[in-house]
Amino acid sequence: MDSRVEREKRFHDSRFADQRRSHLGVLYRSLHGSSREFQSAVFACGPGIRALEYGCGTGGLSFELARRGYDVTGIDISEVAIRQACEKAVKEGIEDRMRFHVMNGEELEFPDNSFDLVFGTGILHHLDLDRSLTEIVRVLRPQGRAVFREPLAHHPIVNLYRRLTPSLRSIDEHPLTVRDLERISAIFHSADLSFHHLLSPVAALFASTPFSKPIRAFLETADTLLLRLPFLRRYAWQVVLVLKNPGS
Repeated sequence: MDSRVEREKRFHDSRFADQRRSHLGVLYRSLHGSSREFQSAVFACGPGIRALEYGCGTGGLSFELARRGYDVTGIDISEVAIRQACEKAVKEGIEDRMRFHVMNGEELEFPDNSFDLVFGTGILHHLDLDRSLTEIVRVLRPQGRAVFREPLAHHPIVNLYRRLTPSLRSIDEHPLTVRDLERISAIFHSADLSFHHLLSPVAALFASTPFSKPIRAFLETADTLLLRLPFLRRYAWQVVLVLKNPGS
């Protein structure tokens, strides 16, 4: 395991063990628009298919998919996260519908054409893009789909926050640039990208006030209008990528 991968493993083992990012829940609850878009694209594939949650952490959407009838596998580089996911599956009584494995996303241990759907949130920007995308394409079946929600690199306020809180991030992570999005789009047969959260992160400042919901709704509406302008999309915080296998 090279030093970069080992650093990521140590960081995420520690993160899931001490819950160091739990206070960020207020900020991430402002991500309604991208969360809805991401989940809608994942659930659109329908039950009965084989799905891989790529960088599943402690379970992510795997539990909801299993309850909906999907055949679900989750992988993560963190042994701590996978242990917690397995414990949660047993606690909820659905361990027979899902599998979790400690695995490097750049070296998947599955045969070619194993999954109809590969999905993940906040995972690609922790990986070598060329290696990870090659593996995702390899394990996807013809007609398969990949769905990801990822942070972008160009939002000025988010970048300021990143610089002020370096301990909350691994040193090797790299929010996606416009050029990264072009590289990803070129690999797949088709790529639909939707951009989110230009202004809506500001809603986190009002999370504990009575005005939280209307402020968030107003900012999300403003984002919808502003992000119709192509030149502003690079400054969004999050992107949702719906990608179709080149073999489809």
